[in-house]
Amino acid sequence: MQVFEHFENWDNFANKCSVSLHAVDGNGTILWANDTELRFMGYSPDEYIGRFIGDFHVDRDVVEDILGRLTRDETVNAYPARLRAKDGSTKYVMINSNVYRQKNGDFEHTRCFTTGIDEAAWKALKQQ
Repeated sequence: MQVFEHFENWDNFANKCSVSLHAVDGNGTILWANDTELRFMGYSPDEYIGRFIGDFHVDRDVVEDILGRLTRDETVNAYPARLRAKDGSTKYVMINSNVYRQKNGDFEHTRCFTTGIDEAAWKALKQQ
C-alpha cells in the first residue's frame, strides 16, 4: 500500500498502533498478534501465537458465538468479552472482527480489533 510507504511501513503501523490486533484461522488458532495485544495480555509471542483463541476467553460460550458468527461471514461489532491475562487477571474488552476470505471463498483469517474497557462498560454492552 503506497500510503504506508509514505509515512511508515505496515509492520510498524500494525504492531505499534494503540489498539490490540490479532488474526485467527477458521479453527480459532491465533496466527498473529500485534505487540499491543501481547503487552495487554501479558504473553510472549510463543505463549500466545499458535494457541486456540478460546484458551484466553473466560466465557467459552462467548468465543464459540464469535467464531460461529465469523464463520457465517457476519461482522462482529462491539461484542463484550472477558479475557484471561497471563497474570490471571480478567480483561474486560470489546471485540470488533470480520473475516478475510481467499478468492476461492476459503476462510483465510479474521481481522480482530480488541479494545480494553472497564467492567461497567462491559456490563452495559452485555445488556444490549
